[in-house]
Amino acid sequence: MAAPSACSDEENDPVVKEIDVYLSKKLSDSLYLLQYPLKSSHKKIAHDEVLGGRVKPVQQKVELEVSLDTQSDNYSRSRGEQIAVNVDGVVQGSDGAMFTCGMMDRQLYTSTTVLDSVAPYAAGIFINDELHITPLHSILQMKPSFSYLDKADKKSKAGDGTGAGNDTGESSQDEEQDVKPVTVKFARRDTERSRDIRMKSYAYLQEKRNEEQWVPLLHHTVRDTMSGIERESLICRLEDDTAPETITLDKTEQQYLDVLVPETEELQQDKPTLPNNIISLTQLRTQPLSDQIRTLMINAKLIQFNTLHSLVGNKTDTSTVLKSLQQYAVLVRGCWVVKSEVLYPKDTFSPNTGIPSELLCRGRDYVMWKFNKSRYMTRSEVSGVVKLPSDDLKDVMQQMSRMKLNMGWEFILDTDTVFTDRYPDVVDRQNMVWKAKFEQLCKVLKIPKSQSPDRKTKQSKESTEIVTGAERVKAAAVKAKTRTNRLITEIGAGDTTIAIVKQEPMDTSEQLNTETIKHSLLSSEDDTDIHCSNNHQPADKPELFYTQLAEFLTTSFSTHTVLNITEMRRLLLLHLAHSPPGSTLVDHI
Repeated sequence: MAAPSACSDEENDPVVKEIDVYLSKKLSDSLYLLQYPLKSSHKKIAHDEVLGGRVKPVQQKVELEVSLDTQSDNYSRSRGEQIAVNVDGVVQGSDGAMFTCGMMDRQLYTSTTVLDSVAPYAAGIFINDELHITPLHSILQMKPSFSYLDKADKKSKAGDGTGAGNDTGESSQDEEQDVKPVTVKFARRDTERSRDIRMKSYAYLQEKRNEEQWVPLLHHTVRDTMSGIERESLICRLEDDTAPETITLDKTEQQYLDVLVPETEELQQDKPTLPNNIISLTQLRTQPLSDQIRTLMINAKLIQFNTLHSLVGNKTDTSTVLKSLQQYAVLVRGCWVVKSEVLYPKDTFSPNTGIPSELLCRGRDYVMWKFNKSRYMTRSEVSGVVKLPSDDLKDVMQQMSRMKLNMGWEFILDTDTVFTDRYPDVVDRQNMVWKAKFEQLCKVLKIPKSQSPDRKTKQSKESTEIVTGAERVKAAAVKAKTRTNRLITEIGAGDTTIAIVKQEPMDTSEQLNTETIKHSLLSSEDDTDIHCSNNHQPADKPELFYTQLAEFLTTSFSTHTVLNITEMRRLLLLHLAHSPPGSTLVDHI
């Protein structure tokens, strides 16, 4: 049904006239379209009102000086004279004056750029049934400039400063005579990053704008002979060398559009500028795989493999990604960190302190090695070894860690156990890389051998032997028996009887010989003087004391096979706490 309808529409809308279209390029590099958005449509600028103008072709900036009708009913002469006095002073007609007639009789219009690209716009002229179009060079909007107010403000401030200076002339002379210290500062060497930031600053752009000189313009009215000659340039002449080739219409609609509007590469200045830490994913996908990985690692600094693989495209071969990744990054706790050599290229300097990149690479490699061994690290652990300035060391640590209260610097990402379990061969290869790199760091940074990972691993294995509770009790019993046998051998046959510790299990019904312990305690009375603590006097019957002490020891060793001195003291204090007041055992101890 659509085809008959289209045919009927074409029949009802016949072609009335055909005209030729010509493209002229004579004025394409200098044709400006000026707009006046603040002026009403019925009040246009007369051609005889334009007094002069100037242009900066590179910046596409135009200034026009337009006369004001001082005889109009809408013009305030008193206000115009006051403005002229504020700007030029009381003396009129002096050299450099903005308003020579004693009142504000002219207005300055300055341009602002409307569009970054004016490729779709052109100016056309229809003559002799032919349409001639010329591409525009720029579209500018002209708005009034009030720079004369700035000049008047500076003049008033200068007058105030002069008057104040006359009052305090003597004090200013005294200040000039004072000797002041001079501080000498050395300019830092610009890096590529700092240079880019400086070139995008407002001060630098303003300086570049001021470097271009103004080109004066000569205004011609519409009926002027020069205006007619320039208007003829809008017409395309077939005999001109610059005339375009004739476009035949024996093409399809799409081919005709391609010829009429060819595909051109997008200019760099037309692309939106992004911050340094933001990457366009669309632009990233157009780069080769190695360049994609390098760009991602430089901007991310630290990333897990699954995230990286998703950014470059999950359809990309994993082995190819790993092969390229190991050229620009190293493995730290299962995550990939950009290499120091990639982040700080050779013959570059620190943007903070200006130290060479070699020192930054050594310090950063040592920090990564420390994080590879432990998730947490304090700043003092590395500051004394790497000997980097505080600003550079903080910058390095912030790339891969964050500050945590009472813990120090913590590695940002969790350990990627998924990657380490899935690619053990890559992990082994990276461990070998770190081992070789640590040996180099030990020679360069003079790291003591006590920090060697092999030495620490050996010591940790020796000091972390796991022993069960039953084995510990059995070992203590054997050790106690060995000591007892050694003491018996050394002392030999004597009057002193030594209690022998019995091994587990023991028969609780079997009791120690109380008389033997009592005899052992009494036999030592001849060589030891008993002193009572807490101002107690010795008891009248010491035999009762030894009897109670023997009973306590018998009860204790019948329950426990092995007792250390701390446990024995605890049991003795507990026994004394339950003893009645006035007990002989309490008085003697």
